[in-house]
Order: sequence, then C-alpha cells, then structure tokens
Amino acid sequence: MQHRLLRIHVICLLAVIRLAKTDLVEDFRPPATPLLLLNPTIQVWSKGDRLNDVPTSNWIESQNMSLVGLIRINNGSKILRFMGVTDESIEPMKQIQIRVQPTQTLYVFRSEEVELNLTFIQPAFIHSLELSSLPLGYLIHSVRSLSSEQEISVQIYIEISADFVVNSLANDKVVWEEARPGEHRWQSYSHAPFQTHGDRIKPDWGYFYVASRSRFLRDSTQANASLSRQAFIQGKFNLPQRDDSQGPQSVQNGYPASSFQFDYSQINQNSNSYSSFLVFFHDEQLSINFFSNYQRPYWTKIYTNAQKLLDAAFQRFNDIQDEANRYDKMLIDRYTNVAGDEYATLLSLVHRQVTGACVTVWNDERQEAWSYMKEQSSDGDVSTVDVISPAAPFFLTLGPEYLRRLMLPLLAYSNNETYVRYKLPWTPHHLGDWSVCSILPQEQEQMPMEETGNMLILLAAIAQRQSQQIDYLQPYAPLLQSWAHYLNDSLPDPENQLCTDDFEGPSAHNANLALKGIIGLGAYSILLSMGLGNQSQADVYMKQAVDFAYAWTLLDWNGQDHFRLQYNASDSTWSQKYNMFWSFVIGLDDVLFGELRIRDIELAYYEKKLNQFGLPLDSRGALAKLDSSMWIAAMTRGNTEQRQQIVDNLYTFAHSTPTRIPLSDVYDTTTNEAVYFTARPVLGGLHALDLLAI
Repeated sequence: MQHRLLRIHVICLLAVIRLAKTDLVEDFRPPATPLLLLNPTIQVWSKGDRLNDVPTSNWIESQNMSLVGLIRINNGSKILRFMGVTDESIEPMKQIQIRVQPTQTLYVFRSEEVELNLTFIQPAFIHSLELSSLPLGYLIHSVRSLSSEQEISVQIYIEISADFVVNSLANDKVVWEEARPGEHRWQSYSHAPFQTHGDRIKPDWGYFYVASRSRFLRDSTQANASLSRQAFIQGKFNLPQRDDSQGPQSVQNGYPASSFQFDYSQINQNSNSYSSFLVFFHDEQLSINFFSNYQRPYWTKIYTNAQKLLDAAFQRFNDIQDEANRYDKMLIDRYTNVAGDEYATLLSLVHRQVTGACVTVWNDERQEAWSYMKEQSSDGDVSTVDVISPAAPFFLTLGPEYLRRLMLPLLAYSNNETYVRYKLPWTPHHLGDWSVCSILPQEQEQMPMEETGNMLILLAAIAQRQSQQIDYLQPYAPLLQSWAHYLNDSLPDPENQLCTDDFEGPSAHNANLALKGIIGLGAYSILLSMGLGNQSQADVYMKQAVDFAYAWTLLDWNGQDHFRLQYNASDSTWSQKYNMFWSFVIGLDDVLFGELRIRDIELAYYEKKLNQFGLPLDSRGALAKLDSSMWIAAMTRGNTEQRQQIVDNLYTFAHSTPTRIPLSDVYDTTTNEAVYFTARPVLGGLHALDLLAI
C-alpha cells in the first residue's frame, strides 16, 4: 500500500512539474519542419535535422521549392551556407537551435564571429477572418557580432527558385518581372486557371511575389541562380544584371531565381543585431471553381489589387510580428497547462499544417466568405467531410466561425444549389478535386453513415460554441431532417460500407461507425432544441438515439471484457471506439452512454493492447491514427497516467520516426514508421485534449 501511495505521489509531483513549465521540448526533432505554408499549393518544408542538410521542398515527395541562404563574413574570408543546398562546396553554418511555434519557425546559427537568427512567420491567426486568409509569409534574418575585439563585415544572400510555380522543371515555362526595385514577380507561362487540378500539383496560375524594402538591401536580381550565387561567393557587392528577357523559359534551362543580397558592412558586439525581412505572397487571382462559380481569394474584398496587399504586408509587419509572438505564447502556455510540453510541441508543429491546407474565398453570389479544405496527399479532394471532421477540434477551440464557413459549400451542394442534382439520402463525401468542385453524386466515395453523422455533429458543435446562432441553417432544415431520417432508418446496424478508415476497406455491422451514427442522431436533436424544430421533436430523436445506444451494447458486447470490431465478429476482435469522443464534444456522453460503462470498459481493455509505439486502431493490424489516438486520450477524463502515455507515444512518433515527411497521421505501432499520408490537416484532431479542457 505504501509503495502504491508513493507511486501516486510521484505521478502527481511529475504532473505538477510538467505543468509548471509552460514551454516546448527543447530538443524536439520534427519529422519535417514547416517554413512557409501559404496555401495548399505553396508549401515549403525542410525535411532534415538542420535547415542546411537537404533542399527545401514542397510536401510532394518529388517537388522542390528551393530556398538557399549564404553568409559572407569579413569580405569573403569565410562563406557559410545556412539554408538549403547548392552545387558549390560550401561549408554549412552550425545550427544550434530549431523551434517550431504555432505561427513561427525559428532557427539559430553560429560561427566563431557571428550569430544568425532566422524566423519564418505567417499570420495564421485562425480567429481573424482577414489575417488567416492572407496567403503571405515573412522570412526574417538578424545577425549580431560575437567578437569583442573587432568590427565584422557581414553580407547575407537569399535565393528563391522559380520552381515554386511549375510542376515540371523541364517542360513548364516561367515568366518574370520586377514590379519595383526589390519586388519580384513570377508566374507560370501557361497561366490557365483550373486546367491543372488534383493532389500532387503546384500552382500554374496566379502570381508569386518575393520582395524586400530593407535599407540594407544592396542588390537583387532575377537571373540564373548559379551566376548570382557565384557573384556572391566571389565577394562581389552587385549581383548579375537582371535577365530582362522575362522568359518564357523552362526552369531547368538556366535555372532562373530571385536573389537578394543584404549588406551590413561593419558590425560589432556593442551594436544591436542587424535585421531585414522578405515578404512571400501568392496571388492566385482565382482560388476555387465551385460548379462554374469562380471564386476569388477573400483578401481581394479588402485590397483591390496585389500591390496594395503587398504594401500592407510591409506596413503591418511589426504588428503581425507582435501578434505572432503574443498568439504563440498564449497557445503554448495553454497547451502546456492542458497536458505538458510534449503536447504543446505537437500542437505547435501541426498548427500551420492545418491552416495551410485551407483557403477562404469571397462568394460574390452570396456576398459572404466561404472556406475550403484540401485533403492533402490522399486524393487531393476538396472539402472532404471526413477530413474536416477530424480536423474540427482545432477550429472548435481556436475559431468556430472558420469551421462554420467550411460547412457552407457542402450545405449548398447537398441542397441542390448548383447545377448538379444531389439526390442521395446521405451527406456527400467531398466536392471535387482541388481546386475544382464538379463531382457528381454517383462519383462520390460513398460513406453514408460516416459523413452524415459527421455533418450533424459538427453543425451542433458549432452552434453550441456560437451562442446557438443557427439562423443560417433554417433554409437547410428539410435537408438536415432527411439526413436524420437516413440515420434513424439505418441504425443500430450499419450495412456494408466504408468509414473514415477507408484504407481498411468496407465492413458491415461496424461498431465504431454505428457510434458515429447514434451520436449524429443525438446532435440533430440538439439542433432541433435550438430552434431548428421544437422540443417535442427533439425529445423523439434523442429517445431514439438513447435506445440505439442501449441496443448497441447488446449487439457488440463480447460477453467478457470488451466490445467487438463488428457485431458479428469473433469475440477476440476489438477496435478503438474513438467515435465516442464526439459525445463528449457536444455534451451527450452521459445522456447516451453514461449508464452503459462503454468508455470505462474499453479504456481498460486498450491497456492490454498497446504495442511498443502506441495503440493500434483495431485487431486487424498494427496501424494507428494520431488524431483518433488523441481522442482516446481525451476520453480518459481524469486518468492522467493513461492519457499521458498516449501523448508520449504520439510525441515519440513525431520526434523519432525514420520517415522524414510532414507529420503523417497514420503510423505503424511496431516500427514507428509513417504509412500512407503526409501533411494532412486531420491533425487538427490533436487539439482534442484542449477542446475538452475549455
């Protein structure tokens, strides 16, 4: 008994120590580091331990988005490379720190003479409609002397390749121009909106800007990357003259790039650090083709043209930087207080992975803002419901209005407000492939109960966090009723169909899927009680949901110690019942399941099924999902040891997986290797602990 009490005391003490330190894990090694994630197509990552280990690249495995950074010290006595790789043999600068915050990534480099700080910033403040919609980012560098005896001459060179705007280096051509000194613009020569669409693509329409207005900017050019780099290496203060041909030219032919040289002349230890920044901005011009309704980026409603937005990016830089510092500190403190520094580190890593997969547009026809999400790496679908749903904890905690905007295109499509007649009794799976919404109902990847439950649950969760404001749903009342009728007619035993774990294939009598449907029916009752119907109607649907929950226990109980994978499966099968999490989100856990002890029974059983690196999805294999694993952690509600074990497993995967890609949401719990997916926004689901802590 004394040993048990001592163990409890130690656990509590460790929890206090963990919560007292509101910061990130210092030695965290991201599987890939987010640099600039402006939208689903302009995304720059570093997939090495150090920024100068490997070329920077898109999340797409075969596509570079090349950034190169060099520093010249004491008139060329030393030249070091701090970012990317080059053909030239240049010694890498020593990287001593990397830190990934929600809206910023920070690096520190040192040589004997100087310290160099790099910061990538994006205004990914999800609560702000304007700022979160801006497809721009900043790269700040600052340098200070470490020498107490002499002044040091320092120049910085930063190079941005034209490969940002093409899919094929050999076949796709680029054109370029300099709008103002130090302000460069690139575009694909094809410049054909929506002709290329799908998953693993970069933008081939719109304009990509890179600009600096620093007083330390000595020169900039748009020319052959190798020639510009050689000029800097040779100690020249002027880069090669700008190539005025302006293309069209394939990237592989001469490798054109924007190059910027900053000159800090003589610096010493007594002076403040010297600093400049670059602005990166992608003007898509048109963001989404919604069934032939071409929709502009939301920022165009505020700024009449790209130049005005670029001007604002410079004018508002200090405010955005200050807000990024405040916002990041607020979130890191909050996340650490919820579940420790490992949890805060994970959530900081995925913040821009979620926001970078989304765009916000202005719908001229409706005179309102709409948002869309891309299903990165697993088809490239537009606004997949079972991708938005697992990402939803991120939005429900940080910006419920953003999630509401994601619902609007799906509701319009389902309600036959496009030229497509949608007549299926359940919710659609998605709207098209990025960034063209044009899918026919029969072309959908059908997930009837999954997506119908998802939509009703999300609509109820949003309403609960927006003071029950559901006026926008009144025109959709018949539609939502038809979805509820589908669930009512299909429960408690789902037919053979896909669920969100579609990589496992379809299954009949799926117990976890049935929970999604039951909770969805309860969510519809909540909407009715808010004014979508009346209380007597709400009571009828809630009773149905409660009755189905009881029937579920009889159908799925294995008679011993857990619930099965499917109603008709063998008693040894099992699965994570992670869909129960959503009953906690909308406050129905006690109403639907409180007396049935499903949660307690399942959590106890999961303790027996842990592999070395985590809890598998089910008895069919060793794969686990990060989002649903965190939902299990959220359901522990007070069992901090089991919760922390799950957080530790997910952190270990992110920190030590050998798979160097933007954080995957599926991994093997026996090898710690990522499987299938990369850079998907579903990892907003890691906010589950924070969501239930509010």
